[in-house]
Amino acid sequence: METKLILQPQTTVEEVLERFPNTYAVFMKRKTKCIGCFLQKFCTLQDVAETYQLSLTELLRDLEEQTQQSIITIKGESHENLIQSS
Repeated sequence: METKLILQPQTTVEEVLERFPNTYAVFMKRKTKCIGCFLQKFCTLQDVAETYQLSLTELLRDLEEQTQQSIITIKGESHENLIQSS
């Protein structure tokens, strides 16, 4: 069974980027200035959506898709490493 991560509107940008660094691509694609912003520690995903007039639902969906890709890649690399070390 696949477990889907659920990012909440009150999750901060910093929390997302620390846990899933590859999500920077979503913020860049959406043309936000979140990457490197000193407010990312305080700014929530809801704040981002409101500030940049984005759909919160779409932003969360895109971030979750990116985090899932990250998990799949990690699992895939781990699996390949196990095969190579055998």
